[in-house]
Amino acid sequence: MSWSLYFLMYKSLFLLLLALSIPLAIYLLPIFGFEKIIYKLDLYSPFWIFSLQFGLGLLLFMKLFGDFKKWIADIICESKTHTLIILLVIIAISIFISLAWIEGRSRVEADESVYLTTAQNLYHNQIGIHCIEGSFLENGLVCVAFESVKPRGLSYLYMLGMPIFGTDLYWVYNFHSFLLLLTLPIFFLALKAWTKSDTLSILSVALLASVPILLFQFRSASTESAYVFFFVLSLLFLKWAYDKNTIRHWLLLALTLAFFAQTRSETVFCLFAFIWIVFYCICINGQARRSVLSILNYKFSIFLATLSFFCLPILCTLSLGKNNPLQGGSHAPHGHLFENIVENFKIMALTKLSPEGLLQYPFFPYFTWLALFGLIALIILTIKEFRSKYPIPYKYITIFLLLLSPQYIILFDAVSADFNLTVQQRFILVVLPILAFLGALFLNKLLEYMKNSNRLLNSTNICILLVGIIAANTLIYSESFKRNIMYKNDYYSTEKTYLHNWLKKQPHQKKLLFHTSPPLLLSHGYSSYGYYAILKLNSIDMQEILEEYNGEVYIAKGVYCKNLQRSSKMVTLILTNVCKQLDKYFEYEEIESDTSISIIHRVKGLTNIDPRGLLRLVDFRENTEDSLLLLSYILPKKDSVPWKFQRYINNELIFETPYEYSTPIDSYKISLLEQDSNTIDFKIIDTITGDTIHKDYLKLERIRKDKK
Repeated sequence: MSWSLYFLMYKSLFLLLLALSIPLAIYLLPIFGFEKIIYKLDLYSPFWIFSLQFGLGLLLFMKLFGDFKKWIADIICESKTHTLIILLVIIAISIFISLAWIEGRSRVEADESVYLTTAQNLYHNQIGIHCIEGSFLENGLVCVAFESVKPRGLSYLYMLGMPIFGTDLYWVYNFHSFLLLLTLPIFFLALKAWTKSDTLSILSVALLASVPILLFQFRSASTESAYVFFFVLSLLFLKWAYDKNTIRHWLLLALTLAFFAQTRSETVFCLFAFIWIVFYCICINGQARRSVLSILNYKFSIFLATLSFFCLPILCTLSLGKNNPLQGGSHAPHGHLFENIVENFKIMALTKLSPEGLLQYPFFPYFTWLALFGLIALIILTIKEFRSKYPIPYKYITIFLLLLSPQYIILFDAVSADFNLTVQQRFILVVLPILAFLGALFLNKLLEYMKNSNRLLNSTNICILLVGIIAANTLIYSESFKRNIMYKNDYYSTEKTYLHNWLKKQPHQKKLLFHTSPPLLLSHGYSSYGYYAILKLNSIDMQEILEEYNGEVYIAKGVYCKNLQRSSKMVTLILTNVCKQLDKYFEYEEIESDTSISIIHRVKGLTNIDPRGLLRLVDFRENTEDSLLLLSYILPKKDSVPWKFQRYINNELIFETPYEYSTPIDSYKISLLEQDSNTIDFKIIDTITGDTIHKDYLKLERIRKDKK
């Protein structure tokens, strides 16, 4: 072996070690006390790594564009004319339904606000973390940041569009419709390139484009639609690189896969399926010797090192969030995988209509059953393939799907992945392209069987008929789309739409809004803070804010302020008492009201109860399990003062502590309370003079459980 080959082999070994060391180091550093390094990388690396990744990817694609155009042209030329016409019709129907029948709006507000506020922070501050509160000032965004396990890929795409389409981000809903416009033809081209079958490819696209959940999510700001787009794009680029087998093609694929990994947190685990195909192509099926040393192929090494490096942002997010409890309420993450799968299958396969003739869930049972039959067919074909040869390598398809499955297992074992919760139904988009392919595989094999049984049958006409039935079945449920069956009861999404419709009617001037969920407003360019922020203000602070915003200061009280029935499987805020305390401390006028959604007040100032901002009672609630009354409050004054803070229950002193700036929670035994009316008094006493500086009280009306 020549020295040049030895050098290349050692270079490949170095790149392989680098590829493996990056995820290993990111995983281990927090364990050995270097969590701050990963935290800094998680904050500051996304903007710069994504920018480098986008620039390199664009440059490579421009260099290879001529080759790509010729390669795609060859695929299209292999397709029959009627197939391409059907594809255009499918795309046209999907886009029509999306734009004409489905309102562009956030669907899963808690998650989508994270992506939108992260985009704001990336744009204004180049920091990859979302804001829970903040102000838009002349020099940018002042952000109160909060750690998140959400990836930043979709946010970066929004950031790229902000200089062109606007920083208010209202355009993102149309952007997702544009992604749908790209996704469907790319899915067709990817399948046609891999399978060489017009029928299988067009049926797969028809099935994918027909599912209501997909059409709903592609009119939201959900990351699942970006996931589907980058998944099908990765499939197409994988085949392109597989056919051409050059370093530049593999590099472009690595950059695409690395960004695909930034769409959902668990997506990184499905990359093994793509890596396996790349390894097979380069190191086993290619020119490399079939030996242990074949893994040292330079193409594979540089592909893996590139993929590993550009996955760094999502690896940091996963490393920091590996102990995150996520959200689950009484149905916490993990341990419910099979339960979720069974329950979700029932919902998808046994969907019923409401008395009004609307879909109860955004699924078609026929789609689910076709996918199931397709899976069974794939298993049978894979077994048969060991005995005889087939034109499509079913065993490789099966291996690919098996290597994708860890991502699905992780997802459906995680946070309350039960489709009875409407907001969780979007998770199926991660599996949807595969389900569409499996359903099409079953139909395609059925058509082949029918043609072989009766040669007079025209399989092309039957295929066109099937596509027509699929499209017609979607179109007849127009009212289900128009009536927003999926999210009509999503209080938070409805509230956000209401608030933004009101804001659009107002004169374009600087505003400050206080709300239970500030990201709802912050995500679209409005300065917004939570109730705790306004409860800390004294009269001087309030006057300064009113002057700075020209009196355009508002409190919006929405669904968090109401006693709504919430699922036990979800952890959500309940701020009914907090909202009541706002009425106590602030003067405002009601200027807009829909009592079922939100009430908007213009703030005029503070009441005379506590103008100095010394004590703000916030919330109180009973913890029946521990027989405790929990009371939270704010001591806003930050200056050191010689005061003490006393709490009385029915005139009996219970607690006495020094007055210090804090937001504590007191716990009182319920046995201390009377059966009916109770008074909790609060006093701030000057320890030097003995004077009462401030006092407040809280009345509790309750009936003891042991009362007869």
